[in-house]
Amino acid sequence: MKKKLLLATMATSVLMANNTFCYKQPKDVMIKSSELQSYQNSLDTIVPQSTKDVKKTLLKNRLFAKAYLQEKGHNKKELNTLLRLAVENELATLYIKELKEKHAPTQKVVKSFYDANKNGLKEQTFVDIETYSTQNLQKADTLYLHYKKDAKGFSKAKEVKKYTHIKLQKFAPEVREWIREHKAGDISQPIQIGNYYFVEKLEKKESIKPTYDSFSPELKELLKALYIKNNIEETLEKLKIKEGLE
Repeated sequence: MKKKLLLATMATSVLMANNTFCYKQPKDVMIKSSELQSYQNSLDTIVPQSTKDVKKTLLKNRLFAKAYLQEKGHNKKELNTLLRLAVENELATLYIKELKEKHAPTQKVVKSFYDANKNGLKEQTFVDIETYSTQNLQKADTLYLHYKKDAKGFSKAKEVKKYTHIKLQKFAPEVREWIREHKAGDISQPIQIGNYYFVEKLEKKESIKPTYDSFSPELKELLKALYIKNNIEETLEKLKIKEGLE
């Protein structure tokens, strides 16, 4: 997953000169079109963000960053150190991501691995579920008490969302546990996750053996991660030697 560069998130200008990062506070807090485009290009979200929302995020970050500097003072040395560490962390993450893409397994390798290990693959559980969420425990309790004997009516309740064919592992641990212990048609008491309360209605639950077509995208990512795990230390040692480090 592509990560946002921290510099874009902070809406800063970072310059590199003589191995030193310098922070350049913009005189005008307004967002330039070039900055907006750079930030949008760095995003990788399932639902595209509107230009208006992206601009709002950048402006918020710029104003907060400016306020932070005004309150804390302009300690250039400390700020340069902070920026260097932040940039290095982001660039290292991008480098590892590119390594994974560069060494992505071919379809032939993925298929070969699947064929060799398919008998050992565990069944995966998929779920159809209806969900109601609120930050108000009393509302969640009221909804549960009203529909616990009228499961069909729950589906018509306002703000109930429906999800189909979702892998069990995608749910929060508290919801996973409830799903494992219940059958289709059951409605949960409010389940607290963070500041929210969830009332769930289990519509369907089935466990199936992964087929190649359904499992190959996930398997490809697993093989890429396996490559990194096995080779990242070797790559690091090569880079140390290149830089003359022991």
